Amino acid sequence: MVDKSALGTVFTLLSLMDTVGALFAGPIDALIMKRALRMEGVWKGLPFMFALVCCAVSTFALAYVKPKSHVVLEEAEDEERRSFLGAARGEDGDGRRV
Repeated sequence: MVDKSALGTVFTLLSLMDTVGALFAGPIDALIMKRALRMEGVWKGLPFMFALVCCAVSTFALAYVKPKSHVVLEEAEDEERRSFLGAARGEDGDGRRV
């Protein structure tokens, strides 16, 4: 799905998003916990309800993301894949057993 030359950029972006998310989630979670401890009954579980809502929103958002259509492999990559699979089955590059 990601070009090999852009792989480092993708991992950097994921790491940045994780850090920014943790930067905001920590204080928000602490505030919700502080308020929930003052409440009675089922509202003591407010931090868990907040986490449930965040996970549900993320799940629904990811459900609507569609990957690009199938990309045809280049001939060199296809040949490399065939030789690798053949080696795993004990065949040489022409499909004959060794």
